[in-house]
Amino acid sequence: MDLRQLRYFVAVAETRHFGRAAEGLHMAQSPLSQAIRQLESQVGATLFDRTTRRVELTAAGASLLEDARRILANVDDARRRVEQVAAGTEGVLTVGATDLAAYRLLPRMARVLARHMPGVTLRFVPGLLTAAQEDALDKRRIDLAVLRPPVVRPEVSTRTVAQERLIAALPAGHRLAGHGAVALRFPHDRGGISYKG
Repeated sequence: MDLRQLRYFVAVAETRHFGRAAEGLHMAQSPLSQAIRQLESQVGATLFDRTTRRVELTAAGASLLEDARRILANVDDARRRVEQVAAGTEGVLTVGATDLAAYRLLPRMARVLARHMPGVTLRFVPGLLTAAQEDALDKRRIDLAVLRPPVVRPEVSTRTVAQERLIAALPAGHRLAGHGAVALRFPHDRGGISYKG
């Protein structure tokens, strides 16, 4: 028994007519009749009572029809899910984030995703600093990272999704304490932050 035979069987069962079923399947009636006879031989039961005027399901045919519809629906659902996963509209998206991003950005992200891609489930991995997220991306433990620059690995593609205003809190006697603005520099070689006065 294969899916093709089940589709043929359901078409005949629903139309109660070999000619109309063959027409709907875009095939000749003779190979359809032959396929149904092969199916009956395989299951060891007569599925249709055939007369010159009508085609009726037997008790065995009615039983098979219920199962055949369920099997074909499951196969169609599985195919649709695979297509959606391949297209990125269904599945699990694992997102790494810093604690602050998890608090501020990810709830908005979850709402947007739920609205536009309801088949995608978000799984958050909070508390990851930038270097840890780059490593997690490289090892495919996360699919997406919400992080702060600088990003060191050239294979990581980035896009700005938000900008934050930072405030420098300094002791009153610090040399930069009276400045209206303090520029930040992120040197890649030292990995630290230096202030320009």
